[in-house]
This record gives sequence, C-alpha cells and structure tokens, in this order.
Amino acid sequence: MPNPPTFTPKYLYDYLRDFTAGQHAGLDPLLLPRNQASVLINATSRGGFLTHRPPYSQASLDFQGDDNLRVAFQTGLWQGGQFYQDDYGNASFVASISGRLFQLLFDIGTGIFVVREITIQNDPNPPAVPQVWMWQSERWLIINDGQSTPIFFDGNTCRRAVQVEEVLGTTSMLASIPAIGAVVTLQLTANFSGQSNTLVRLRDNTGVDLGFFQTINSQVTYNGYQALLSNASDNPVTVPDQSPVVIPSNPGTTNQVGIVGVQRNVSGTVPVTLQAPVPANLDTGGSTRIDFYDNNGNVLFGGTLAITWSPLTQSITALVTVPPNYAFTAKVGYTIKTTFGINRAPTPAQTVATTFGQFTIAAHSSQLIQLNSPYTGADNQGVTINGNPFVISKSTAPIVTNAVTLLNLTGTSGTNNIPVGSTVVSVPELPPGRMGAYIMGRNWVCGVDGQSFIAGDIVNGVSGTPAFNRRDAVLHVTENSLLAGGGAFRVPSSGEDIRAIIATPVLDVSLGQGPILLFTKTIVFSCNASPDRTTWQNTTNPILTVALIGNGAEGQNSTVTENSDILFRSLDGIRSYMLSRINFDKWGQTPQSFEVQPTIISDDEGLLQFGSAVIFNNRMLMTAHPQHSDFGIYNDTLISLNFDLVSSLRGKAPSAYDGTWNGLNILQILTGTFNGTQRCFAFCISSDFSSIQLWEVLKDNAATDDDGNPIVWEMQSAALNFTQQDKSMEDMLRLLDGEISVDSLTAPVSVQIFYKPDAIYPTWVPWVAFTIGFDGTTDPGFRPEIGFGEPPSDVFDDTNNRPLREFSVMQFRIIVTGHMRITLVRFKATSIPVLDIARPPS
Repeated sequence: MPNPPTFTPKYLYDYLRDFTAGQHAGLDPLLLPRNQASVLINATSRGGFLTHRPPYSQASLDFQGDDNLRVAFQTGLWQGGQFYQDDYGNASFVASISGRLFQLLFDIGTGIFVVREITIQNDPNPPAVPQVWMWQSERWLIINDGQSTPIFFDGNTCRRAVQVEEVLGTTSMLASIPAIGAVVTLQLTANFSGQSNTLVRLRDNTGVDLGFFQTINSQVTYNGYQALLSNASDNPVTVPDQSPVVIPSNPGTTNQVGIVGVQRNVSGTVPVTLQAPVPANLDTGGSTRIDFYDNNGNVLFGGTLAITWSPLTQSITALVTVPPNYAFTAKVGYTIKTTFGINRAPTPAQTVATTFGQFTIAAHSSQLIQLNSPYTGADNQGVTINGNPFVISKSTAPIVTNAVTLLNLTGTSGTNNIPVGSTVVSVPELPPGRMGAYIMGRNWVCGVDGQSFIAGDIVNGVSGTPAFNRRDAVLHVTENSLLAGGGAFRVPSSGEDIRAIIATPVLDVSLGQGPILLFTKTIVFSCNASPDRTTWQNTTNPILTVALIGNGAEGQNSTVTENSDILFRSLDGIRSYMLSRINFDKWGQTPQSFEVQPTIISDDEGLLQFGSAVIFNNRMLMTAHPQHSDFGIYNDTLISLNFDLVSSLRGKAPSAYDGTWNGLNILQILTGTFNGTQRCFAFCISSDFSSIQLWEVLKDNAATDDDGNPIVWEMQSAALNFTQQDKSMEDMLRLLDGEISVDSLTAPVSVQIFYKPDAIYPTWVPWVAFTIGFDGTTDPGFRPEIGFGEPPSDVFDDTNNRPLREFSVMQFRIIVTGHMRITLVRFKATSIPVLDIARPPS
C-alpha cells in the first residue's frame, strides 16, 4: 500500500478593508461577505473605511438664574418636544415636561439655549400624561396631549384653542355693516368676553349669520371719563355724539336791574330770591351789592351781600338783613327792585370737553354722561352744549365702555342691518386630539379616540384674519362642516388606533406632498383630499383607501420621510413604505431592517409608540430599546442607516446600516435649522439618571470625542476563510499573525483584538491589546503597519480538544478607544495536517 503524500504547509492570508456594505447582524457571520461586518457598535463605514460614529456634545442651557425653572425642567416627566421657528427666523425647541411648557431659544451669539417657561398662567396640562404631540402649522406650534384643549404657541405666548360657539357679546344699539375691509364699533349690553385679533361670527337677533369678522381692539373693555351734567332748560335736550361742552364768553362789567320778591311780615336776616331776568354772565363765586328800593325809587336798605346761584331754577338767593322799621307788613304795595353791580373782565368761550355717545337729559334733571377726555374744571360750572344751557360737575366714578370694534371680512354691507340683540360669537378651532400634521395647507388631526380624524381649514381661507394675512385659517374647522355629512372621518379598521399621520412625498407638485397617509399598527390608509377649497367643499367624502396591509407604524415621531420614501418603525422592524408596496404581493415579505434585527427584536412592543427618528447628515437615526424611567420612556440605542456610503459620477453604493450607536439615554431625538445650519439634538436623561439634558449629535469629523470622553467603538467581522475558494477542499488553519493599518490619529488610541474560531465559539478569545501613541508636534497621524504577533498556543477548547487558534474559518473583533480610521487589517495563517475524515465520538 502506497505511503500517504507528505504534508506541505502553506501560508494563507486574508484581510478586511472595504466595509461599504455596513452591518448585517441578521445573517450568520459564516454567510457574510468580507466587506460587511457582523456587528458595528458606535462605528460608521461612511466612505468605505471604518471609524467611530460622530461625537455627542452636551448643549449649554441658560435658566437665567431661576433655580425653580431649572428644577422644573430637569426633574419632571418628559412628554414630548418639537423644533419651532418663528416668522423672524428665531429657532428653538419647545418641550412639554410634567404638563408645563418650556421654550429653549437658541442664542446665535453664544450658541447657548436660553430656557423660559411658556405655560399658560394657571392653566397647565395634566402632569402625568405620558405623551404629547407637537407640530408646526404656519407660525403656530400646535400642542396636543390626547385629552386637553389644544394649545397654540405663536413664538411669544400660548393660548388655548376655542372649542365651542360661545356668545361673546350682545349689541345694545342699532348698527350697520360697513364695506368689506372696513370696521364697525358695536355697543354691547355687557363687557365683550373675547380677545383681540381673533375670528368671530356676527348673527342678528333672529340667528341669521351676518358673516365673519375680526376683532380689532386689543382691549375691548376700558375705563372712560365721566361727568355729572344738569339740564338747565325747561325742555328735554338730546345731545349728539362728539358735541363740544363750552363755557360761554363773558362780555365784562355790566349793571342790570332785576325784580326781587321778599316775604312779607318778616324782619331780621332772611333769604331773598331774585327773580328773572337773571344775568347769564353773573359771577356766582363772589359777592355783589344789592340795594332795595321803594316805589318812588328811594333806597330802603341794602349793601354788599354773598349770593348763591341755583342752576336748576336759574335764580339767585341772598341773605338779606331787613331793618325792623322796614317790615314788609307795613309796606304792602311796594315794588321792590335791586341793581346788580357785576365787575368782570371779558373772557372768550372755552371748550372744556367733548361728549362720547348720544344721550338725552330731561328738563331740569341731572345724569352721568361720558366724555372723550376728563373734565377738570370747577363743579357747578355753567356751560352750553349746542346752545342749550347746562351745569357740569366732575365725577370720580369709573365708566366701562361695553363696545367692540370689528373688521368686516365676509359680511354684506348695508344700513342698520345689525339690529339690537345681535350676537358676536366665537368660531371653533381645532378640537382636542392626539398626533397631527400640517399637510397641503391644512391641519390633519387624530381624534382623542385614536380612530377618527378631522381636517382643518385651508391656509389663506375665508376663516383667516387680515391680522395674520389669513394664515390663521389653519387653526379653524369651519370648512370641515362643508363636506357632505360634516364631522370627523374614521379609519375603517378593526378597532386599531391611528399611530402616525404623514404626507406621501411627491415630485412635480407645488408642495411636494401627495395623499395623506394614516398609519395604524397593521394597516396604512391613503386619504386623497384635494388642497383646493372649492373642490374640498364639493367633495362628498375624501378618497380613503387601503395603501398597505400587514405592516403599519408604531409612532408619529418614528415615522419620517426621505427622498420619495417613508421610513417607519413597525412591529417587526424598520420598514420602507415604498418597498413594502413593491413587495406587497410576494411571499415572505420582511422588514428592511434585517441587518439590525438582533438589536430591535427584543424591544418592548408596548413602548414603541414613544420612539423617535430623524433624517440628519444623510442618515436615518432611529431610537431602539425603549425602557421605563422616572423621567419618562427613554431609549439607550440609536440605529444608524447610512444613505451615503460612496458617491461619485460613476454611481453610488446602496444604503447600509452603520449598526447601533450608544452612549445617550434618549427621550426624543429632533433636528432643526439653527443660523442656516441643520443640526441634530436629543433630549436625554443624564448618565447618572438625575436630570434631563440636551445633547447634540454632531456631523462626521466635527470632533473626535464625546465632550472629552474618547468614543469606544467596535467591529465584528464576517467569518474569513483565508481565500480558500473551494469549500470542499478547505484546509484546517492555524492563526499565526496579523497587522493593522490606521490613519487620522489625533491622540493616543487603545486597541483590543479578539478572535472566534469557526465563528461559532461561544466567547471571544483575547489576542492582543496595545496603545498607539501620538505626538502632536511631529506625528503624521498614520501607522502603515502595526503587528499583532502570534496568538497564544496554550489557549484550548477542552471540549473539542484543540487549540483555539486553530480553525477552518475565523471571525475577528476589534475594539477601539479613541479617534482613528482603519484602512486595512491583514491576517496570516498556515495550513495544518488533519485527518481526512474525523473519527466518530467514543
């Protein structure tokens, strides 16, 4: 029998360089190509070579020295947040924490977020609601918590949405509707209870709708100026609005004679009333000389006396001392006269006030009136109004003007077509609900029940007001009733809740938005409602069709658009709306996240609605591994899908997963444009679980560490067979050596190398650990080759009775602490003699 051939060992090599295929943890490493890693943690393969993920940086928050504000923000229950940008380009985040609202306004000069509370005073939302949804619609951020009346934030203040038609005022005077664009002031029976710059309806006293109006006055109830006016006329006098109140002119010194009547049979000091005619320019504030005469013109008695003026009787009273010898009982038949000596300089007429509103005063009676300005003159001042005599006195009692000024938006103008008893009523706005989205110029909102949805009015519609260029129409729901049947719509599913509302991306249309998609857990519905108001009004029912069956979305915040597709977290993984529709009729349809399936397969299904995702730096970042905490539901993992591995004029490599990133306890991840630059931030729980913080996810190469902490990242390779192409003829190998080539060094880096024989051994076997030094003054920052040396020969697999460095295929693991890029890893092995066929077990 011939001797067996002599065994000749041969040296074999294998390498890792190109990782453009990213991670695929869903397949066994034995089945992967060498350009695809089995696991990537805190790494990225963007550009083809491996390096660490982009760093994280904690954002600075300025609580303006208010410790109560800081504690409320940092220690409450996270409910939701949203990026918000006002009409002036000011960028901020708004956060709902324990029912209170906070704005984090970005300061361009310092790069710091200034925190202020914007909660409606004495009206917060419930503090224990687990989730709040927010979205921006024109200039307003809409905030829903699934039970409370929505809150509208306009960049300055928050207010609640109007929910019902409520009478805000009732007219007390006849008025006319002006032309469209003109204003009318209505007198009301009581204070106007609405707000300025809001939409109202006007209805006449029979309930007929007179049209939409906008309230103008920012303060529709205010204090007026009041005075006491006495009518000195013998007839009632009607005073028109805006009549001047005038103190008459004084011609100067005059002497007039008037008749006096004195009681008979009296003597001593008695009041004497001087009858008409009475001088109109009498100075009632001083004294004058009064002399009494007999029928022959002889002075009986008299002198300088103090006088009192009675404006109601237009008479003068003086206290006169009658001598005993001139008792009037003895002077029957006397005609008693007096001369008034009045000495005053001439004065012109003076307007001291102007009346406000029309009024009527009965003859010789008094009433409070309203003036346009305060009367500050003397009490009991004789005045004329439109030639009629009055007496005016100051009053300190306040007047409330029950009036409101309205701008006509749609009313038909006419004379006296606003009768007494007409009502000013509020116009309902968006109702309470859950998630929502601003699509094709309307707000689409899921109802509180989770299965109904409504559409708000279209932007610039008739329910908008000129104060906001009619953009505030989006806050109202007047057009929803124009549909046949009106009211809300429902998804025709078997009791499943709506989880997300989003628009289909469509090119070559004005807004880039197509049909509205409503996601439940297992079904996606398409609502093809026209953005045109006329078409909307004539629509009998929006076209609501099933767009996808079997795979729906779990949450609003984890459903995002990218180019012409929608990516969303489904119950079984991450899915593409476009690919799910393409593969709908194929057996064995799988999610588009098989590459990261081991990471997400254990996620708590009941918490998936709290996940979030963003498109940033040409990646999709989606949270994973949700968990409970005192601060709310958080995720300790980000899944990174890289859309831009290698791009050139010759083509573009397909998207690939960068694996998983950790290091943050994420409550919600968000993006926003700050000073013209898109940036990504995450509200997080601190590493010691003591407070809520804000961290930024930087772009590639923006920094080299996480705020001074080197990033720890790793790669687990495919199983390498050392280029043995014919698997039936594969030799048994022994690992001899290896080397790594790196560049982009900026600081010392620690490296650990492990291996796993046959890619199925249960644990990783340590091979070598070393530090790559770095001298910042002369170091070029790359190392062409760093050898590993031969693995230990005395590390055994006792069960199978062989050294662990012997293998048929070998998987490798590299853990790096610090910043560098791996450009090549090479491994050397030698073939070893083995039995042609293994012996059976003993």
